[in-house]
Amino acid sequence: MNSVYLKMLNEAYIERIPLNAQIELLNMCNMNCKHCYIPQHENMGLSTQKVKSLVDELQEIGMLNLVLTGGEIFLREDIFELIEYIRHKHISLTLLTNASLLNEDKIQRLSKYSIHSIGVSLYSLNVDIYNDITQTKEYFNKVLENLMLLKKYRIRVRINMPLMKLNYLYDEVKRFCINNGFSFRPSTIILPQTNGGSENLDLKLKDKEFMETNVKLFGDDRQEITDNSSDLLKKFPEDPCPSLKTSISIDCSGNVYPCNSMNLKVGNVYESSIKEILEGDTLNGIRNIKNQELKDCATCDLKPYCSRCPGLIFAETKSLYGCCQSVRLMAIANKIVKEGSKTKEES
Repeated sequence: MNSVYLKMLNEAYIERIPLNAQIELLNMCNMNCKHCYIPQHENMGLSTQKVKSLVDELQEIGMLNLVLTGGEIFLREDIFELIEYIRHKHISLTLLTNASLLNEDKIQRLSKYSIHSIGVSLYSLNVDIYNDITQTKEYFNKVLENLMLLKKYRIRVRINMPLMKLNYLYDEVKRFCINNGFSFRPSTIILPQTNGGSENLDLKLKDKEFMETNVKLFGDDRQEITDNSSDLLKKFPEDPCPSLKTSISIDCSGNVYPCNSMNLKVGNVYESSIKEILEGDTLNGIRNIKNQELKDCATCDLKPYCSRCPGLIFAETKSLYGCCQSVRLMAIANKIVKEGSKTKEES
């Protein structure tokens, strides 16, 4: 990792500056994905001026990296106005999209803004599986066409692939990414719906498939990715999660969350400034939790293999202090991989 950025990250961590922010522009979407954590796609979101003012406020506080997400962000008529505004302020920008509403003119225009990357949701290269998950029939070929156009215009692409009962055999998508120079980010995590609904969790892998898939992901298929959090965990071992002190997430209703994985509201930008929310008791009560308070973790034999995610644990248990089945299974998978690697080295 760049030493200058690492130093900046350390300082941001100590000062609790959100270097990384995510803004959900809207929750409207042209797809209706079965696993989605958004229960109803009906909010066109924050106004153009409100988004700009949030960007101004976040940058003044110290934000460097911004993610725009939805819903589907290219449903917004002002999306290019917002992209241009953000990039003119020299903020690193990532866009999350299903890529179905793009075309060559839009992609060519995007290429001029030096966007950090575009994250595209791709569930399968099998049209029937893709259509089943998205509950659409008209977008599969268009998405693949647009991915090739993004490659043509040299825009960095990250393929996000949620793995579930319908599509957990991901090798074909992985080869597609390798062949086209796309980053590949598969994940077995399916989050509950934000309104507390759990219907989408029926698609989550059963424990056996969940663990076996993560063994594969942690093992031979593990991606070489820069993990900023590992450096911070070594320097600040008493803290459960570095992201809680260097990130912030804002949804399309103005609700603020500690990060994009933790559905625990800590304020609203229509009621308080971001600075006030960051300094508030609710958020800092979460940020101040120390590892010594996590009694279950202290005696757990999986601790050396565990990448504990407070957001995922809260999603599954509504507790900030315990553990959850998904975290346990991923720790077991990591243990299997590491012990297997150690055995190979010794033999």
